[in-house]
Amino acid sequence: MAAISAPTLVGLGVAATSRLVGYPALASQGARYLLGAVILFVLFRKRMKPAVRPNLRDVIALVALSGIGLALFSVASVEALTDASVAGVGVIIGCVPIVLAIVGALIDRQRPDRGVIIAAIIVTLGSLLVNDVGHLGEKGLIFAVIAMLSDATFSLLSVGLVKKFGAVPTAFATTLIAGIAMLAASEPFGGGLPMPTTTEWLAIIYLGLTVSAASFVLWYRGLAALGVARAGLFVSMIPIGALVGEAILATRTLTWQAVIGVVVVFGGLLLGAASARLRLEAKDGFDLDGGSKGKGADPDG
Repeated sequence: MAAISAPTLVGLGVAATSRLVGYPALASQGARYLLGAVILFVLFRKRMKPAVRPNLRDVIALVALSGIGLALFSVASVEALTDASVAGVGVIIGCVPIVLAIVGALIDRQRPDRGVIIAAIIVTLGSLLVNDVGHLGEKGLIFAVIAMLSDATFSLLSVGLVKKFGAVPTAFATTLIAGIAMLAASEPFGGGLPMPTTTEWLAIIYLGLTVSAASFVLWYRGLAALGVARAGLFVSMIPIGALVGEAILATRTLTWQAVIGVVVVFGGLLLGAASARLRLEAKDGFDLDGGSKGKGADPDG
């Protein structure tokens, strides 16, 4: 459930981010990350202290995760939306499941699961149908690709940190680092810190509450439970969340193509779940030599 909820909230956040294209990106995204860190601290302050103290390598990983997975992704998303529609950006980000299905398995020193890769291709095709391609200019394409790679890096860098420190401490540390760094950089490099309009305030508050706080904790828990390759399939929920967000904002009309795309995405997710289940059953039912390891088998052969 966590792996489904998190990217759906992010998709809704893409629609909200489209309301911030006229505001300095570093300022808006830094504010929402810092707000997310404050919310996490207020709600989970008793669980903030990690069980182990981070070493230099952990600190570098946290900074890299904050810089690439959070800051760069957010700025790239905002910049992409200045020359692309929400649907156009969603098409590119929708390719993340294929990247994670392959790279995630390789990082774990495993052969990529054929069933998961097929499922990733299916959910990506479903995402394309949901997004309906949309408008995507040259600048929009470049920044959308950067956002996609940043999103994939976010998941890949998160796994080890979450396993070591837990979902809540990792989410708090990364949002705090990203928020402070982006706000500090906004004055000299990012257009300053102008007063947001009412609409921009609402978008920042929404992003801080749902994406920076709730979705990060949920996604980290999903990664810990499913692993990168399988959890990556659920990134396909981002365009569905964006579709819902655009429908709420009345900026897009629901079409049969989008409905079919949603069905295809859920079909791919079910295939991925079935593939993972079959793989686990195969491991439990057979030893390395192909012999049965069922309940009635002799453990000594």
